[in-house]
Amino acid sequence: MNQYVKKLIASILFVFPLLMVTSVFADVEKTNESTQSENQSFDKTAFSEESITSETTESKSEAPTNKRQEENKISETSEVAEQRSDSSETVLARAVSADGYSEAATTEELAQLLADESVTKIRLTQPLTLDRELEIKRDIVIDFGGFAHNFGTHHIYINEIPQSIEFQNFKGTAAHPGGLTPNIDGNAIIIAYMTDFWGSRYHFTGEIKFTGTLDLYDGSKLGLIYAPRATVTLDGVSGVLDVQPVKEGLNAAPGKAYFCRSYQLNVVNGSQLYGPYLGKFYGFLDSGDETGSEKTAPGIHILSGSKVSLDYDRADGVSDEGEAVDTLPGNVTFEVSGSGSEFSVNTKINITNDNNRGIIQMRGSGSKVAVSNGGKITINTATTGGFRLQGDSSQIHVSSGGQISVKMAGDDDQPGNNGMRFVGKGLSLIVEGAGSVIDIDKQSGRSSAVRFENGTQKLTVTNGGSLRVRNAGDGKSYVNRLNQGNQAIQFYDASGFLESPGSADFTVTGEKSNIDIRADSGATVDTTGDIDLNFMAGEKTYLVMVGKTGEDKTGIISGDVLNVDLESPTYFDFQNKRIGSETNGIGGWVFQGNGDSSLKIAHSEIALWRKTGATFDNFEKDPDYFSDMTDLSINGTDLGNFVSSPSAGLTNEFAQTGAGMKNYNRISANNQLPMIESLRVPTNADKKIYGHVVVPEGVEAKPRDAWTGEVEVTLRITYADTTKSPVEITALTQGQTDENEGAGYNPWGEGEQGGLFEVQVPNDERLKTGDQVQVVAAKKIRGGQEVTELDSAKTTVDVIPPEPAKLSTTLINAASRSITGTGEARALVSLKKNQAVLSETTIDDTGKFVLSIPENQLFAGDVLEIGLNDQAGEAAAKGVQNKPSTNDEIGNHNPSDTPVVYHDAPPFAPATKIVVEGGLSFLAPSKLDFGQIKATGLTQEVFGQMDGQEKLWIYDQRETKSPWILTIKLSQPFTNDSGFSMQDVLYFKKGEEYQLVNEEELEIVEGQNSTNAQADYSEYLNNGRAFKLVLTKENQIAGDYSAEMTWTLADAPTE
Repeated sequence: MNQYVKKLIASILFVFPLLMVTSVFADVEKTNESTQSENQSFDKTAFSEESITSETTESKSEAPTNKRQEENKISETSEVAEQRSDSSETVLARAVSADGYSEAATTEELAQLLADESVTKIRLTQPLTLDRELEIKRDIVIDFGGFAHNFGTHHIYINEIPQSIEFQNFKGTAAHPGGLTPNIDGNAIIIAYMTDFWGSRYHFTGEIKFTGTLDLYDGSKLGLIYAPRATVTLDGVSGVLDVQPVKEGLNAAPGKAYFCRSYQLNVVNGSQLYGPYLGKFYGFLDSGDETGSEKTAPGIHILSGSKVSLDYDRADGVSDEGEAVDTLPGNVTFEVSGSGSEFSVNTKINITNDNNRGIIQMRGSGSKVAVSNGGKITINTATTGGFRLQGDSSQIHVSSGGQISVKMAGDDDQPGNNGMRFVGKGLSLIVEGAGSVIDIDKQSGRSSAVRFENGTQKLTVTNGGSLRVRNAGDGKSYVNRLNQGNQAIQFYDASGFLESPGSADFTVTGEKSNIDIRADSGATVDTTGDIDLNFMAGEKTYLVMVGKTGEDKTGIISGDVLNVDLESPTYFDFQNKRIGSETNGIGGWVFQGNGDSSLKIAHSEIALWRKTGATFDNFEKDPDYFSDMTDLSINGTDLGNFVSSPSAGLTNEFAQTGAGMKNYNRISANNQLPMIESLRVPTNADKKIYGHVVVPEGVEAKPRDAWTGEVEVTLRITYADTTKSPVEITALTQGQTDENEGAGYNPWGEGEQGGLFEVQVPNDERLKTGDQVQVVAAKKIRGGQEVTELDSAKTTVDVIPPEPAKLSTTLINAASRSITGTGEARALVSLKKNQAVLSETTIDDTGKFVLSIPENQLFAGDVLEIGLNDQAGEAAAKGVQNKPSTNDEIGNHNPSDTPVVYHDAPPFAPATKIVVEGGLSFLAPSKLDFGQIKATGLTQEVFGQMDGQEKLWIYDQRETKSPWILTIKLSQPFTNDSGFSMQDVLYFKKGEEYQLVNEEELEIVEGQNSTNAQADYSEYLNNGRAFKLVLTKENQIAGDYSAEMTWTLADAPTE
């Protein structure tokens, strides 16, 4: 028989007398305010093919058949202009603006104004299509108004008389002149120099200045200006240079167009220029007698925050247009200087078909590329070389924070396509000063990243400068000393049979000066022929060479005579990453040279890796030997002869291997102090304490893990329990040494890691929350130098969840309204069903809790989880690595299903679970309060007040729902504290009448449920007035009375 029972407590208090209780940069300002909207500001990102093309009216006039005809035509035009000027003074006077500009609206008016010597300032008021040649014979200012002017095949000629000309807000386009002219590299919209059969005609040597906006539009077939004896200044200009030269074969007179050919080009005062199709920006190609009168500093100068940006991706336009900068005379300078100053070229194609070209090409002796004071040159190219310096005694000099960056996608298998190529003799590459950088990144192809031809070349890095060179190569293996062998830097002997090529010198001096050279599939520095190679690194410098040769008996650094002199550098590292095999030789050499070669290392801690370890990739693991601070001398062929060392250990190491450096694939020295990179935040689950020690290497390299036995660490534990004295424990670092992925420490199975130290807590105890650990000292084992960077103290964090809750009862059914139990004081306890929280509360200070159960949430078979969270906070926020899964943003909680193992603590036990029982259950009042009653001596009736739970719900979660019956009886009569009991005083209203409640079962209701949900019979409680007391005179005895009634829900009797 199914039966469910609950108690109902009733109470009465008789008193005498009765007592009552009751939450883009801004556009450059145009000098002509009437400029039309078509004059667009410079914004590289805003241009599309449509936005840089506009409608033009092409001139159909033909170019003169020869220069004599041009001269006659220009002379006639000038005479006409002069005559019209004399007869038009009144008209012109009326066209003078308030700011003193004489205005022109037609080509004829412009010609008249140019012929009128009284006019000093001209402004165009609308777009012009030129129908004649124009000539300037005096100093003048012309404001082109920013209008789109079509020059057709006409030009502006500048006579040799003027000294200063200013063009404002220029915007123009021009057509190819056609005819039999083989090219147009000496042609331009503006021409300030011209010769004919009888000799020179125009020899302008003054300055031509451009201000305001400056645009070439609609794919102009001509560049802007040809002025080989003049100075051209672009002063604060902004604009787009849409110059598209005609491809050879598509026109009778194919050609190439320079934006500017001049003796000197100055781009200053924040000028901003973008060439979307421009292959040639600047040229100075005239012979030595065309250098101008008493002029200095020929070349191009980009200064004071100015930027020139060129994109060239027109594969259909390739026809010798590729050199963005091309100079021929000697002593020419390409200068980029000043913060924000930059010259950049981006191309995805090979922009010249000639192997002997470069995007920046300077062919004269004494040429110089100078980048300084924060200036930048950036080249991103497909296969065309970045720099080509051909003349003797030329140099690239980067200083005072200047930067050169060259990125090459490939080389088209041409030996002369290099990031930098130096062809002449006596050339130099200099990087000087902190923040000064040359960075060459060649991403594929077997040609070298940097190529020097001939000898007497010098590569110098000093005073904190940095040179970085990388050649990814083609992934194939080559022997050394080839023309193309994936070298990072190559010195190619191009000398004649009877000519000595001389030597090549690498010099690194000054604190933090740095050379980092890497070849993924070749030598780092390689020479051919008879070129000797000299390395010198001074104190406090950095030198890294990492390569991979094709054979085991070849070196990543080679020379005819190889001399390496390392004078106490801060760090050097030479390594050959060739692996090889037993059949073709294991590993590879570091050095290669003839019998006069030498290696001298002074005052360094030297580490050696034997090349036999290459088969298990020993390069990044612990060395086979490392020394104290010492010296080393080796000489002979391929540096195979050990000479001397004050270090007995180092001497013994070479004695064991023999053959000097030939049995090593890596040699390194590091005169830097280790650092305690991190002391791991401990937890109260730990019996061990870990920290990580690293050693700095290159200037920009990630520090490496400390090797086994390299550093000794002293750690102090200060206990939160002040009755325990602090303890200090020493430990050594553990590196990665063997061929099976290393032998580093593996903290709690998280993975092996080199450079760790491990400290065991005394007495096999776990740390307690609040215990503090700190590295108080560390030192290098070899040499004994004290480590100064020790990291901060760390405090032990609580990560252990509370013990699971203990419940007062495990009997829970659909009618249950609370769960009581005990657990860790002040922990958060939650009730979950299917991981959804039904209710939660905080355990009180005595460890007790009551969890309420919402109505209509429980059904037979439901699994309820009662979990605790200690509210200790998130461990990761306190620095804990790899926190346990039982820690969340609130704190540490019981796992849900299975025990969790973490570090050295016992497994964390899962949360308490109970299953909701089925069968019959009900919800009914559990308390009645009849209040305070004043004894009167007369019979009284008093209604009991229920406990706020005026509900009578019946649940039947049996599989077969049969009829049931609910009864009540008085299980204990009303009794006061003196032991007096009242008899037959309690009544329950059933139907229309009250019936006596005594020790016999009184039927309240009989019914049958149809679902698992509750059936509501609250109406039987008569709105809270179902129970009453009937007190006769005999039962009115003073006292505090209580009684107990029992509800019983059971199967209804069957017939």
